[in-house]
This record gives sequence, C-alpha cells and structure tokens, in this order.
Amino acid sequence: MSKRYDWVDYAKGIGILLVVYAHTARGVFSAGIASDEDWYTLVDSVIYTFHMPLFFFLSGLFFYSSLQKRGGGALVAAKADTILYPYIVWSLLQGTVELMFSRYTNDVISAEEVVNLLEPRAQFWFLFALFMITVLAIPIYAALKQRYFLAVALAFSAVFVFSNALPEFFHSDYLYAWFVFFAFGVWFNEIRDAVLSRSRALLGFFFVLFVFSQWIFHGYFGLTYEDGGAGLLVLALIAIMFVVLLAHVLSHYPGRFMLQLGYSSMAIYLMHVMVGSGVRVFLQKILHVENLYAHLALGFSAAVLIPLGVVKLCRRWDMMFLLEAPRTISGQYWYQKKFGT
Repeated sequence: MSKRYDWVDYAKGIGILLVVYAHTARGVFSAGIASDEDWYTLVDSVIYTFHMPLFFFLSGLFFYSSLQKRGGGALVAAKADTILYPYIVWSLLQGTVELMFSRYTNDVISAEEVVNLLEPRAQFWFLFALFMITVLAIPIYAALKQRYFLAVALAFSAVFVFSNALPEFFHSDYLYAWFVFFAFGVWFNEIRDAVLSRSRALLGFFFVLFVFSQWIFHGYFGLTYEDGGAGLLVLALIAIMFVVLLAHVLSHYPGRFMLQLGYSSMAIYLMHVMVGSGVRVFLQKILHVENLYAHLALGFSAAVLIPLGVVKLCRRWDMMFLLEAPRTISGQYWYQKKFGT
C-alpha cells in the first residue's frame, strides 16, 4: 500500500492491539486469576463497542474500487484466497491444538466442533462473517451508483437497530450486526480526503466525543456492548472516527512497528489466541504464576510478537502456505485460468 494510505495500517495496528489485549484479559479472567471485576468488565465493554466494527469499516474502505477493478467473480476468488483459506487452515489448526490440550484450557471442545467449519469458533467468526458480507456486498454495490452508498449504510443502520425483529437464517446475525460498519466504510471512502485533510483539527473534538459518549453509555445509562441498539451504533461510529483520525495523524510520524502491526494484522489475528492461551497455561499450570499483571504483560506481548516472528520465518522458509492460498489451489489462479482475466 502506498505511503498515502499508511494511516490504514496504523488503524489496523491500533485495532489488532485492542483485539489481542481484550482476548488476553478475557482468558486471564476466565482462568480465575484475581482481578477487579468491575474494572475488567468496563474496559472489556469499552473495547468491544468498537474494535471489531473498526475492522469491518476498514474492510469496506477499498471494497468498491476493488470491485470496479476486478469484477465480482474475480473479487470473490481473491477473497477466498485471503479470507476463506486462512479461515479453514487456522480453524482446523487451532481447533486441533485446543482438542489436544483441552484439559489445560478454559473451554472443552469436541472433534465435531473442530471440523464443522460452517459453525465458526473462537476468533475465526470474523473471517467467516467478513467473507459472507463481501459476497453479499458485491451484487448490492455492483447494481448501485455511488450516490446511493450513504443510503445503503443508513438502511443497514436500521437493520442493526431492529435486528431482533428480523427473520433468522444461516448466520443472519453476522449480517445484521456487522454489515452496517462495512457499508459505512464503503461510503466513507467517498468523503475520505475531505475528512482526513482536517484530521488534526478534528482529532481533539472526536477524542472528547469518544470519552463523553463512552461515559454516557457505560456510566450514566449503565449499559454494556451487549445491550446493542442505536446507542451502540452511534458509540461505535464515534470511536471508529476517533481511531481513523488518530491513525492518520500518527502516520505522519515514522513508526515502522505500527506499520508492521498493520501489515501483519491478519497473521496476528489468526495466531494470537493460541499463543496467548499457551503463555497463560504455561505461567499458571507449570510455573504456578497467579499475578494478574504478569499474565497480562507476558500474554499480550507474546501474542503480538510471536506471530510477527512466525510471519518472518514463513517468508524465509517458504512456508507462506500457512497464511496464503498456494497457487495450485488459489481461487484467483483458477478463476484466471478459466476466464482468462
């Protein structure tokens, strides 16, 4: 990605740090390691109001330009390589490891759960949902002119708010809950330059708005991210804008580590639960460490840094098939071979 869009990788970097911390803290809390439950619940809810909406938003940013450039069929083939393939590989890999060491972990799973890829497990639900949303988005946006993109986002805002009244079908909850953020990402690309040209001026305003809205939601009304509704949607969009503006401002300063986090956010997402859980089990079961801060610091650091190291080793040892579809089974390769495009 060009330097012009470094801010996207900064935003992904911020997002993946939040994801890793949230899952590390949840694992530690579920393992019974002492913590302030009220504080844990508050921080957990604040993060969950926007960290995954942020990733759907970022996934929507360049969707339409990719659709125009590739066409619908080629785009599905590309997403099969970059989303569906790692979903299958790492669902099976992590599931197998969890099955082997289930007596040491917080959750007990069965072999049937591991191989049932139509029912996403653990963090892999995001990849499943993103692929579903992308496939649905292709005919919608292919049929519409750009001036209707805001209308699509507003329509799915209503879907989000009134999802409990809508019919249920195969993983419809993913579409109801997450398409709206993808749609706002698609629309934001239309106004991106106008907004980001004022990022420094807007950042302070959205920081105050972010803090105030979180206080109103969690403090004044006593709600959590699980309560959903219009309030959660507004809260998420405010937080997303704050992160986008922050990422854009930060991207003007050299920061190779943040860029690396952004480049490798998929790999970190795929591996961080397995790494973090392994560190927690080792500390608690083998070394008998029960210190909350040791678990958070070591689990978080390992879950970020070890996947970065694995990516480098995969590149060096020609093992990128763990992260990317090999050419022989690549959807893009077979699509091009069949259609010659």
